[in-house]
Parts: sequence; structure tokens; C-alpha cells
Amino acid sequence: MKMNEEFILFNEAYREIKHRALMQYPNEACGLLLSRWSDHAIEIASVADNKADGEEKAGYFKIDPIQLYEMEREIEEKGYEVIGFFHSHPDKQAVLSYADNKNMIPGMVYIIVSVTEDTVHDLRGYMKDTPEGDVYEIRIEEESIL
Repeated sequence: MKMNEEFILFNEAYREIKHRALMQYPNEACGLLLSRWSDHAIEIASVADNKADGEEKAGYFKIDPIQLYEMEREIEEKGYEVIGFFHSHPDKQAVLSYADNKNMIPGMVYIIVSVTEDTVHDLRGYMKDTPEGDVYEIRIEEESIL
């Protein structure tokens, strides 16, 4: 992977990420990023429940392993592949936190959206190549299915 990589985020996936971020405010929203035909196209944002405890939901997200397993089975049955994750940062910038960086899976796309009560302000993508590797920002371009 290279630092100047570009990923296409389909309009439907972008709308779902924004919608979920606004609906879950002031808590973090989260989910999976799916692709069927290219590892550089994000076709679907599949929403997951934030299972972080109580007030922690405002600053962290946690996906239940059983829900993740069930989602992955359904995704594979439909011919999609999980290529990453998304989550929101309520009232914060769309930059990786220490916990985000620490928990990143190498080779996966991470999208973070900055959200306030009524608006999504920013969307940024990140990756890292190895567990100890540097994290780098990737370019996310919104585009619809042709």
C-alpha cells in the first residue's frame, strides 16, 4: 500500500455513514466497509451496534464479536468482502485517536467522520501496512455506481 492510495466511496455508502453518525450522536457510530469487485471501491457501509459500555460510547466503539461473525457470514454469502471499518467522532476531528491507531488491523481501510448534533463535517480515511507500521492517510473520493 502506498501513501497516495485512493479509494472510491459510493454515494449510498457515504449517505449511510453520514446518516448513522447523525442518528447515533452523541455516541460513536460504527460499521463495516464492503466491496464486491475491487479492493479500492467501498460499495456498502454495513452498520453495526456500538457495544461500548454506557458513557464510553461517546468516545469509543466496540463491535460485539458474535454480531461481527454473523455480519461477516451474511456479507460473504452475498459475495462481498470486508475491506475496512468506519466510525464517527462526535464533537471531534476526523483524526485517529490513540486507541484507533493501536487497534487498527493492517491492510484494512478505516474511515472516520467528524460529526456534531446536526452536521457531518469531515470524512477521512486511514491505513497501515504492518502492526508496528506507520499509519497514513488515504484519499477517499465519493462516486456513484456507473
